[in-house]
Amino acid sequence: MIPDVSSLPDLQNEKDERGVPLDKVGIRGYEVPFPILTRDGGVQQTAGRISLYVSLNEEVKGANMSRYSQVVSKALEKGCVSVDAVKDMLQACKEKLGSRESYVKVNFPFFLKKKAPVSGVESFSRYHSIIEGRDTDRDGLRLFITTAVEYMSLCPCSKKMSVVGKDDSDEEYGKGAHNQRSMGTVTVSLRDVSGSRPIVWIEDLIEVVESCASCPIFNTLKRPDEHFVTEASYRNPKFVEDAARDVALILQTREWQDRVNGFLFITEHHESIHQYDAVCVKRGGAVYIP
Repeated sequence: MIPDVSSLPDLQNEKDERGVPLDKVGIRGYEVPFPILTRDGGVQQTAGRISLYVSLNEEVKGANMSRYSQVVSKALEKGCVSVDAVKDMLQACKEKLGSRESYVKVNFPFFLKKKAPVSGVESFSRYHSIIEGRDTDRDGLRLFITTAVEYMSLCPCSKKMSVVGKDDSDEEYGKGAHNQRSMGTVTVSLRDVSGSRPIVWIEDLIEVVESCASCPIFNTLKRPDEHFVTEASYRNPKFVEDAARDVALILQTREWQDRVNGFLFITEHHESIHQYDAVCVKRGGAVYIP
């Protein structure tokens, strides 16, 4: 039997008299399991944290917090989390909470099974990813995809100082060079916000960043694999600035400009010989991403 709640006070639905509109009100970090579509047409089971916000007019005292979780549940009933699911949540937030603006962010780990470069041994790599949407009076509907990619970087200056000669193929060799695990985080603003599926996949962004690294990272390496990545990174040294410029050159090609209208790339090299990180930021495109 459903209890009668008509006599219970409902303060949040009362009118506020202070005349102060609010930019964002909502919930942050609602953790739920959900499936994600993959580029090859498959589905990956993961879990993540979903945050939803709306703006409030000055006369609205408070938002009904339980409606946010209902919006998430309704969206997940349709299947996978995707750009379309984020669009549905944005619209539902505005309708259910009577707001002019809405914001949705889905944070989750995305996994790829990668083969070691020589032995072919497989292991999983994790990439922290975000699908985000904003529907505001100022900008209209905007959709974003973010992923963070760990990679190996080798210092060009360290290599150059350690060179002792050249081999028969005229390739420089030396006593070594310091290297570090690095992190490149790329965010793109999707050009097509009306399509039935995203035209940028998380796997696409991972490939862009890894192609601009000294060498990708693999979680399982046999001795021949370790020999391979050691030499590969030595042949391909990268300053933090090099990685940022190389990623920008790819994202500024016609192929990518047809898919995105703005990007933000932040790369951090976690220095092995210092107590600080080297950082570089590059923005591009018509849409400014803060």
